[in-house]
Amino acid sequence: MPFLRRTAAARILCKFAEGHDNFKVKSGFLDGEVVDVATIESLAKLPTKEVLLATVCSAFQAPIAAFARAVQAIVDKDGSADAE
Repeated sequence: MPFLRRTAAARILCKFAEGHDNFKVKSGFLDGEVVDVATIESLAKLPTKEVLLATVCSAFQAPIAAFARAVQAIVDKDGSADAE
C-alpha cells in the first residue's frame, strides 16, 4: 500500500473518531507491525500529497523569484542612469 494511502486512511479514521463517541482508534497495523495510537495520530496529521507538492514548489520558486527581482532591479537601475 503506498504511503499516501496509509496517511489518508489514518486521517479519515481519526477524523471519524473525533465526531463519534462510540468509535475510537486504539492501534493500527502498518508494514506488518502493530503500531500504537500515537503513530496513527502522527500519520493522520501529515499533510496531503497536494499540500506537500505545493510546499516543495514554493520552496523552489522563492529563490528563483528573488533572483529575478534582483536582476530586474539591476536592469531598472542601469536603465534610469542611461535616461539622464
